[in-house]
Amino acid sequence: MRILVTGATGFIGSRLACRLAGAGNEVVGLARETSSKERIAELEKCGVKIHRVDLLKPETLAGLPKDFDFIFHLAAVLDHSITDYRVFHEANVVATRNLAELYLKQNVKNFVFTSSIAAIGRPKTNSGIVDESVECNPVTPYGRSKFEAEQLLLDYHRKSGFPVTILRPPTVYGPGGQDGLLEMVKFVEGKMKGRAPIIHIGRGDTLVTFCYIDNLVDALVLAMGVKEKGEIFHVDDGRPYTDKEVLDTISRVLGGEPLEIYIPKILFKLLAYSGDLLETTLGSNPLELSRNNIAEHVSLAYDIGKARERFGYRPKGDLESLVARSIAWYRATRTGT
Repeated sequence: MRILVTGATGFIGSRLACRLAGAGNEVVGLARETSSKERIAELEKCGVKIHRVDLLKPETLAGLPKDFDFIFHLAAVLDHSITDYRVFHEANVVATRNLAELYLKQNVKNFVFTSSIAAIGRPKTNSGIVDESVECNPVTPYGRSKFEAEQLLLDYHRKSGFPVTILRPPTVYGPGGQDGLLEMVKFVEGKMKGRAPIIHIGRGDTLVTFCYIDNLVDALVLAMGVKEKGEIFHVDDGRPYTDKEVLDTISRVLGGEPLEIYIPKILFKLLAYSGDLLETTLGSNPLELSRNNIAEHVSLAYDIGKARERFGYRPKGDLESLVARSIAWYRATRTGT
């Protein structure tokens, strides 16, 4: 099969492209002129053919083959430090439109789009567990752009039958990942070195969701065979974790046992509102807490039953072993071994 992978030099895209090429497929990966030469060399070693393009410049796409069986669209801007929505709109919506329109009238069997649970935002839920039917309310520029890209592709499907499948993973982690769980590892490591306590809100039972890189790649490959197009699927590690569970697991793998302090949720909310008040009246917030932190401690988990049923998704691995693999890579990278 002939397969196109955008974002091929990224954390997820590179794993996916090499997996597909290793299975005997003819894989073309898209990269920018500024993409890592080392990553491109790794992809070419895997048998991936690289095309350098800019999805925001349709003229650079003219030389791409038109006869792909499958397209995986992973290219995106994710940097949460960017607050200008226009940046996300260009990279995540306009680029998606340019790519999709190039193949609308071709015989693509499935256009698999990697969205994000950020497209959901903060939904109204009584159980804390949401499925794909939930009403989305994205609250970040990134989440908003992913939601708009989803709607764009679903509209193409409704109007022209364009074969689209959308996957919504949460934070993705594993060897090579630079965000999410790795930030938590650095946080725990810093607390252990400084002998500072880890502060838990309430009992530390806020639900968080992750997806290990190999689980996501499995899901993407399986999604190629989905019969019903125009569908959205949630994918993750198979269950939510509590924030305390994740932090405790990281601590064990790192070989330490930091001090833990538990703050009642009502006190946490009071401190957060006080932080906002100090910022408004004094221009500084020594508490380093705000109402935004309250939103970060709202439990949310995602039902992956649809992915299990429709394309046989079966996430593998327990949290401790998956975290251990991630930390082993982090340590080896840091020491250069």
